[in-house]
Amino acid sequence: METKCKTCNHEPICAYCAEHLEEFSLPAENGDCDLYDPCPEKCACESCREPDPDESARLSSPFYKTVEGMLSPDYKERFEAEYQQTKIRYDKLHAMLVKADAGKLEFEPTCPLDLLRHQAQAMGQYLYCLEVRAQIEGIDLK
Repeated sequence: METKCKTCNHEPICAYCAEHLEEFSLPAENGDCDLYDPCPEKCACESCREPDPDESARLSSPFYKTVEGMLSPDYKERFEAEYQQTKIRYDKLHAMLVKADAGKLEFEPTCPLDLLRHQAQAMGQYLYCLEVRAQIEGIDLK
């Protein structure tokens, strides 16, 4: 059984695609690749499939951009990514609490606002600790 795309030579990513590759090995309409994207996981031959609009939005999100830093072997890069992720979460929670206090929140939170305020306060203190530590250790938080 063929295990790679005959045109672009990419391997399927998941076991489902590998197992069903022969069924999906059809001439592509665009001529670039002979694998369509039939996988229910949407992962057959990533470089040749049509971009998923949800994936494009996910990849361009500020939070997603911090993932690489979290995986870095350099502790300063991991530190910066942790700060950025926490700041993104804090800013979103803070914005939600401002809307709630202004009576403009478009949904009913499932937990009490007091608990969410306490969470925001703790996150703010944590961000402050990270900022002080960054100053001491010479880490640029951008």
